[in-house]
Amino acid sequence: MDEQPEQTTPGDGAPAAPDGPSDAGADDGLGKKALRSGAWVALGYGGGQILRFGGNLVLTRLLFEEAFGLMALIASVLAGLELFSDIGVGPSIIQSPREDRGFLDTAFTMQAGRGLVLWLVGCALAIPLANLYEEPSLTWMLPLCALSALVNGLSSTKLFTLNRALSLGRIEVIQIGSQAAGMITMVVWALISPTVVALVSGTLVSGAVKLVMTHLYLPGANNRLRWDREAAKELITFGRWIFVSTLLTFLAGQSDRLVFGKLVPMDRLGVYSIGMALATLPSDVVARLAMQVVFPLYSRVHEGEGFGELFQKSRLPILVGAGWACAGLIAGGPAAVEFLYDDRYQAAGWVIQLLAAGAWFTVMGSIYGSVLLAQGTPRYVSMGAAGKLAAMLVLIPAGFYLGGRYDADWAFAGAVAGFALAEVARYLVSMIAARPRVGRLRYDPWLTVVVLGVGVGVAALDRFVAGLGVHALLRGLLVALVVTLLWAPLGRPHVKVLVEKVRGRLGRRAG
Repeated sequence: MDEQPEQTTPGDGAPAAPDGPSDAGADDGLGKKALRSGAWVALGYGGGQILRFGGNLVLTRLLFEEAFGLMALIASVLAGLELFSDIGVGPSIIQSPREDRGFLDTAFTMQAGRGLVLWLVGCALAIPLANLYEEPSLTWMLPLCALSALVNGLSSTKLFTLNRALSLGRIEVIQIGSQAAGMITMVVWALISPTVVALVSGTLVSGAVKLVMTHLYLPGANNRLRWDREAAKELITFGRWIFVSTLLTFLAGQSDRLVFGKLVPMDRLGVYSIGMALATLPSDVVARLAMQVVFPLYSRVHEGEGFGELFQKSRLPILVGAGWACAGLIAGGPAAVEFLYDDRYQAAGWVIQLLAAGAWFTVMGSIYGSVLLAQGTPRYVSMGAAGKLAAMLVLIPAGFYLGGRYDADWAFAGAVAGFALAEVARYLVSMIAARPRVGRLRYDPWLTVVVLGVGVGVAALDRFVAGLGVHALLRGLLVALVVTLLWAPLGRPHVKVLVEKVRGRLGRRAG
C-alpha cells in the first residue's frame, strides 16, 4: 500500500510528483490519477470512520455524556483558534507553481510559528472560558489540548507537496495510523480511569504520531527553519483570503457548539456532538475529496474550454454517492442511534435528520469552493461563509424562539434546524460565484428534490414500522434497502463505470 520513494529535481531538492505502486506509470492520464487518489481518500476516510465509531461505541459505555460535551466545547475552541489564524499554507502550496526549498521551508517556518502562538493563546483562554462556562476542569484541559496546535504546526510540508501531486497513499496511511494510535490510547485509558482525561490523552497521542510520521515516513527532503521574503509575500498574498474565509468558516460552522453550550446543559451538548459526528459523514468525506483531490485537479486544468465539462463529469458521481448517504441519514438517523447507543443518546436521532439535510447543501457547496480556490479567487469562498453566518444570525434565534413556544426541547430543535438551514446560504453564494466558469446547473435542483424526498419519505416509513415494535436493527436494514433501491437508477451507471475501470486495470496488471 505504500508509495515509492520520491525523486527530487536537480539543483533545488524540491520534490517531484511521486507515484505509488498503484500508479500504472508516468504516462497515466490526470483523470486516472485523480480516480486513484479518490480511492485512497475513500479508503483512508472509511478506515478512519470505522476506528472512530468503533472507539466511540466503546467510549460512550465507559464515559459519561458530560465528557463528550466538554471535548466538543474544547474542539470548537481549538478549531476557532486554528481558523482564526489560518493563512492558507496548505492551499498555497497546492495552488502555487513553486516547489523550491526556499518556498517550502518558509511555509514550514510560518506554520510552526503559528502553532506556537496558538498554543499560547489557548493557555491564555483557559481561565476565562472556565469561568464563562462554569467548568473548572477547562483550566487544565484547554492548555493540554492546545498542545495539538503546536504539534500540527511542526508537521512537514511534504503532506502538501504529495497532495499537489495527487499521490495520497502515504498521507492516508498517516491519517489512519495516527487516528488508530489516538483511539487505542483513549480506550485503554478509559478502561483504567474512566474520566475525560482519556479523551485528552488520545488527542495528544494522535497528533504526536502524525508529526513523527510526516517527517520520517513521507519521502523527500525534510524542512528546516528558513525565511524567503518573496516566498513569504506569495504565501501571504494568497493566504490572506484563506484567513478571512476560515475566520468566517469558524463563525459559520463551529460556533454552533459554543452557542449551544450556553443554551443547553453539557450532557445535551454531548448528545448533539454524537449526532453531528454521524450527520456530517457525507459532507466530511466530500470536503476531504474536494480539498485533497478535486482542488489539486482543478488547479492543474482550470484553464481551457473543456473545464466546464470536466467539472460536470467529475462532480456527478460524488453528488450521487453523497446524496444516497444524506438521504439514508435523514431516513434512518433514529434507527441508527437506537441500535448503536443507549437511552442517554436517543435524542441524537432527530439531530442527525436535521443536520444531514443541511449537509447535502454543504456537499454541493464544497465542490464549487474547489473551483473558486483553483481559480485563485478564495474571496468568494469567504463570501459564502459570510452568507451562512448572516443566515445563522437570523435563523438560529428564530428557530429557538419559535420552538420555545412549546418547551425547551422544541426550542433546541428549532435552533438546530436554523443552523442546518443556514447552510443553504453558503451554497447559493458559492454556486453563483462559480457558475460563470462551470456553466449552467445540470443536477443541483433535481438531485436536491430526490435527496429530501427520499429521505423524508423513508423516514415516515421508519416511524410507522417503529410504531409496530420492530427492532432497530431490522428497521435500519429496511431503511438502507429501500433508500438504495430508490437510489439505484441514479447510482447504477456510475457503479458500472467504476467496476469496468477496476476490471480493466486488473486485466492490464494480470497481462
